[in-house]
Amino acid sequence: MVKIIQGLKRFKVFFIIGILILLIASILFSFHSSAQKMNGIAYLKSQKAKDITELSNQLEERRFHEVQEKLDSGELKYSDVFTDYVFLGDSRMRGFSSYCGIPLDNNLAKIGVNVTSIDQDLPTIQERHPKNVYLSFGINDIESNLGLADDGLHYDQLFESYVQKVLDIVPDANIYVNSIIPIQGDGPIAEKIPEYNDQLRALCERRGWIYIDNSDLISDPSMYENDGIHFVPSTYELWAEKMYLAGQNQK
Repeated sequence: MVKIIQGLKRFKVFFIIGILILLIASILFSFHSSAQKMNGIAYLKSQKAKDITELSNQLEERRFHEVQEKLDSGELKYSDVFTDYVFLGDSRMRGFSSYCGIPLDNNLAKIGVNVTSIDQDLPTIQERHPKNVYLSFGINDIESNLGLADDGLHYDQLFESYVQKVLDIVPDANIYVNSIIPIQGDGPIAEKIPEYNDQLRALCERRGWIYIDNSDLISDPSMYENDGIHFVPSTYELWAEKMYLAGQNQK
């Protein structure tokens, strides 16, 4: 009888141990299964995000090619492809309204001004809140010796201070800075353009702005007006293409 009771006790102990082992195994399996499930969900989400990004890039690339084809065929004008933007600059930039149909509501450029004229544009920028800001100054700045001090040229600092006023209003705006396009002939202004452009390029690299290098824009004297400073209509089309492509390459 005693042996039977002892045997039952041992069986009971083994039974309880077996149940505990099964419970622990079940918990571990459930935890492992949940972890796999969570990893699977995370993977699916990452793939979904990847697919959406790839699809967005494909659609953007397709739109880019469609726009290029329509521009080449004349179905579209460059005034149709710039979006949510303002132009800031001098008379050279102002020519986009005359020759490329850029609306004056978007083209805030003025004749005879330099970069300090941005102060006049701040109320309009506040009102319009553009996503893209294109700038082209330089000839009048050089003529006025803007940024020139006893210890050298500091045009980059001056330029940066005025663009910062724009960014204080629209901090998320994309900033596109055109290099100063050369003028015909020799003289003090022509000689200083490379130095000013070097400072603009370095500034853009430091601030993460888009520098539009126009050094190869002019390939023939016939692309200038008679004054050797301003441009004929066909030059504006090439310049507009450079600015448009700069925006596309940024995406």
